[in-house]
Amino acid sequence: MAPPSNRKNKKRVADSDDEGSSSDDGERADRPPATERLLAKVDPEYLNTPIDLRQGDAKIRALYGNLKSLQKDVRNAETLLSDVAAEMADMLGQENRDEEYNEDAVFDRLKANSVMKDIEDDYLKTIDRQAELDVQMATLQDLRQRLTQGHQVTDIWKAYEQKVAEPMEKQKSKTARQKYQTNEGYLGYRDLIWENLTGGKPVPSVKRFLPREAGDDESDEEEIEFGAQTSNFQCPLELGVLVDPFKSTVCPHAFSGRAIKELIQQGEGRVHCPVAGCSQTLTLSTIQRDEHLARRVAAHVKRQKEGRTQTGGTQARTYTRMNLSESEEEEEDEDEEGAAARKVKKEVKKEKAK
Repeated sequence: MAPPSNRKNKKRVADSDDEGSSSDDGERADRPPATERLLAKVDPEYLNTPIDLRQGDAKIRALYGNLKSLQKDVRNAETLLSDVAAEMADMLGQENRDEEYNEDAVFDRLKANSVMKDIEDDYLKTIDRQAELDVQMATLQDLRQRLTQGHQVTDIWKAYEQKVAEPMEKQKSKTARQKYQTNEGYLGYRDLIWENLTGGKPVPSVKRFLPREAGDDESDEEEIEFGAQTSNFQCPLELGVLVDPFKSTVCPHAFSGRAIKELIQQGEGRVHCPVAGCSQTLTLSTIQRDEHLARRVAAHVKRQKEGRTQTGGTQARTYTRMNLSESEEEEEDEDEEGAAARKVKKEVKKEKAK
């Protein structure tokens, strides 16, 4: 049994917390959350006091750093899931390697495999989490900028919650197509899985992977599809398989990292895209490493070494090492691209010699 003095102390604390309210169960259930009770005791003028610039900036930077670390963890999870799914797709593809290629049949196998479905669901969750982190980090950057520019910010947590709420809700309300159709991570994942599953067959339109939902543009289903996309893992500069691929952010072309960086440096920081017919200008700031393409190239090279690359339109039973000169048409394309690349290099050297 507690001493009388302790009981009195407890009563005083209870009276202070409840501010004279009854202690019955019904009223207890009506109490505001703990955070609200604490804020109710704080002087309103204190809450409205502008945040000290140095303290506010330090706290925002610390929180931003935590989110940055979490972002790295999410990307690592994304890579791990992609690798596991690629291995699974590779095994499934080998199990059906003697069957004639049929796009619909491949989709049916993908849908029927619960493990592949679970992995994809988890992968999509990493994309959703990344989108949330982007919103949160952008909001913190905005708040920090307001502080450093001298704007008065009082209740920083409330300001953060208000700024995050709308874009978060907007992201959650999007359909699968709206969220993933142009997401580079998802497109890379989809291409890798399909190519491993089919031995390198052209990847179908993303719309086949993301069925139309209520809220999607009705015209989506009326758009003309130009068929599956054939992948090209050849560097237009070195005319060999891509090594450490870098993609352009101003045109749809990719190059071996060392080759394109050397070409740009020789051009004193600027060079026309070496792919025939492309008029874009490339700089070191308009190229970036493509991790998703790197994984696809690695899978392609592995299939080549194991002699599992499929050739022909529907000749799914034929597995040979890929010959980059399988047809006269491909040889002509390669000669044209090679000539264009050599021409660019010569022009760069001439400019440097002036």
